[in-house]
Amino acid sequence: FFGFLPRVVKIEDFGSLREVMTAVPRQWALNDWSPLLGRRDSQLGEMEKHAVVFVHGFGASLNTAVKVMGQFLALGNLNDESYWPFVFSWPTGGWAAYKYGASQAHTYSPDLIEFFQHLIDAGFTDLHLIAHSAGNRVVLGAVMDPAVEAVIRPARVMQGEERRVPTASWGHREQSPQRVQYAETPRDDVSGMEPPKRLRLQTLTLANADYPMDHFKENVAKVQGLAAQTTLICDTKDMLLWWGQLLQGQRALGRCKSAMQSDEFQQEGIDLLDCTAMDQNVRFDRHAYFTFNVVIVDDLVELISNPDKRRASSRSNRLVRRSPRENVFSFLCPPGHVKGLFG
Repeated sequence: FFGFLPRVVKIEDFGSLREVMTAVPRQWALNDWSPLLGRRDSQLGEMEKHAVVFVHGFGASLNTAVKVMGQFLALGNLNDESYWPFVFSWPTGGWAAYKYGASQAHTYSPDLIEFFQHLIDAGFTDLHLIAHSAGNRVVLGAVMDPAVEAVIRPARVMQGEERRVPTASWGHREQSPQRVQYAETPRDDVSGMEPPKRLRLQTLTLANADYPMDHFKENVAKVQGLAAQTTLICDTKDMLLWWGQLLQGQRALGRCKSAMQSDEFQQEGIDLLDCTAMDQNVRFDRHAYFTFNVVIVDDLVELISNPDKRRASSRSNRLVRRSPRENVFSFLCPPGHVKGLFG
């Protein structure tokens, strides 16, 4: 496990703020974990290296986020040596500061982009991002920042350029999806230099997203252009997002139930998993169960680890499409009150 904490630490871990300033430099996490990653690079050699990065939501500490990520890895049995877990932890504050804190989450997006550069320096080639709740504000702030293309290679080309994207049909059944071919950066003919290395954002998973739905719809083409596959995990009964909507005055993306699409790419590379009917391992607020429900966990592990199963339509053993022409899916799972056919 590797944890990354931008700029701040928990003061309660030290006797005073002076001890924090003396013992922990501002960029301590960045400077400290890079050599460790270098040792991993020598262990893996030339094989592909996938970074699985979890960005937690509001009110969660680094310690809590590491436990959540650990629960996900253990329950999903994701133990392939080429997949390495990371937690990007951002300072959120207490719940009394939610309205202001959530509105400022995007200010940590540049730190996330810098983190991606350190992954590149450590030899990682592929990236899988998992964001929960207000952590989506950090992640999507980075994804929609033009500076991110310096560290992540776009998966699709926009605005009239030659598009290298997988084709799909929108009937009840689809052929096995082709893998995305990323847009290449040409060699500099003058200097003869190779283009800088960049990550491939293979999967972007947005769980119970505390992010303005209307803003996402306006910028969904940017997300489709950067990520090979984007998956939204939504629940229209999410109570914490409902309260957040009241405080923020904006509809939350995590309560969406309709397909996302853009003029440039239609519904290519973006699926919505509607978990509203899910009952197992779901607590009363319906906000933070995606790493505890084994059906969802198994689906996410297959999404991340199997390139041929990136589209939800190819995971038909546990997902069913709601409408023939919409990339909205529900899980094949019985209600929680059903215990058996007899007795």
